[in-house]
Amino acid sequence: MLSILCDRGKEFNQLKVFCDVSKPLKENNRLFDPMIGIKDKIDMDFFQGVKEPCTFNLSQEVQFVESDKFPGIQIADVAAAACAYAAREGVNQNTESWIEHIPGIIGGNSVIPDLSYTDPHTFDATRNYMLLIYLVEKSINKQPLLDGIEEFLSAVTHDLSLNPSNRIATIAENCQSDAPYFNF
Repeated sequence: MLSILCDRGKEFNQLKVFCDVSKPLKENNRLFDPMIGIKDKIDMDFFQGVKEPCTFNLSQEVQFVESDKFPGIQIADVAAAACAYAAREGVNQNTESWIEHIPGIIGGNSVIPDLSYTDPHTFDATRNYMLLIYLVEKSINKQPLLDGIEEFLSAVTHDLSLNPSNRIATIAENCQSDAPYFNF
């Protein structure tokens, strides 16, 4: 859901989000709280200079609602069920046309193993974003991934320690490849 909201945040200045009551989403609702009221959206270079958003602006907390009372949620339920059916059944005459539309429905591209690492206001999340960019750039440039990584992490840790109150801006400034530790 995080990557979908980042993707939708490209189109809309502020989002009001309603979700079907779901135990996993409700338990991880804290993931979205840091995005409430964000004025400056941050884009990061992920792969070969393609910028992708890593923040979005929520107008309020994510609202968990009963799908039978919200038609938009009912439509999302139908789409999710159709995607699940197509994934389970594979390509056949019943699923072929639906499978073509799945990428446009899902959108986004994030993989988040631990939700606590995604809060852009925290030291660890900021350093992890910057480390990801560093490793991707080294990979694209066909350079050994571990060469110089100690110096990189030391420099990033130092920079982030100097400005702990504005870590989101630090991500944006340092991920523009101007920082000395992003020169390859």
